[in-house]
Amino acid sequence: MGRLGIVKRLTWVLFTLILFIPIEPLVTNAPANPPPGISQEELGPIVQSVERAIRGRQIPGAVILIGNQGKVVYRRAFGHRVLEPKKLLMTMDTLFDIASITKVVATTTALLQLVENGKVSLNDPVTKYWSGFKENGKAEVTLQHLLTHYSGLRSDLDLKPPWSGYETALKKIEEEKLISPPGTHFVYSDINFEILGEIVQRVSGQSLDAYCNEHVFKPLAMKDTCFKPSSALFDRIAPSRKDGIKEVHDPTAYRMGGIAGHAGLFSTAEDLSIFAQMLLDGGRGKN
Repeated sequence: MGRLGIVKRLTWVLFTLILFIPIEPLVTNAPANPPPGISQEELGPIVQSVERAIRGRQIPGAVILIGNQGKVVYRRAFGHRVLEPKKLLMTMDTLFDIASITKVVATTTALLQLVENGKVSLNDPVTKYWSGFKENGKAEVTLQHLLTHYSGLRSDLDLKPPWSGYETALKKIEEEKLISPPGTHFVYSDINFEILGEIVQRVSGQSLDAYCNEHVFKPLAMKDTCFKPSSALFDRIAPSRKDGIKEVHDPTAYRMGGIAGHAGLFSTAEDLSIFAQMLLDGGRGKN
């Protein structure tokens, strides 16, 4: 596959996906065999750290996957992914709500593909693609400001009074005012990526989920990465809160229908390792 237009070089990959709900006594799943050249003693601290977190009732379970020099050298599931109403062991194919990693795996990748294909420029103002965004002094905000969190927008939309709907979110974004001039202050903002997700849709003519599925996930064979998992996948999802919800946990993404540029993506450790290796390989997949 072609280049994905993102960071070309990383030196170490460690994905730890964990679930923060009350836990039961420790269960360590099938042990991982040490890869050639790595001893069990060297891997010991990984096991000890996860088991300590489970015993300390910080997490019910975890999936650990480590890659080095182009190969997965360690993969292991620990504990449980579900505790109530029925306990289910954590497995390597457990699907997690990956929250703000959505910004990297989906939205940034999609936008930079559009940059690479000459469809947009990072110096373009948002208003080039979304005229209504200019309200309340936002005309100077560029795509680069959004990507780097220097837009001058606050962290996220208000949740009260209650609202719902993707179009409602867009209207609320148009009504937003800047809290600082663009390019002057760093503020980590979900609004930035909510806007970028909409830009991807306006430029590509596809919804963010459809675009990412066609141009990112399928080409990389990330078969378990998606927005709004189907009911067929529910048994594999680690609930993101105590009430067992298996939909996106982020409240704004939930109100936007589960598909948003800042959150909403579900994935597995295995799929994220594929994405990470693509970064290490300079933007190229194995296919």
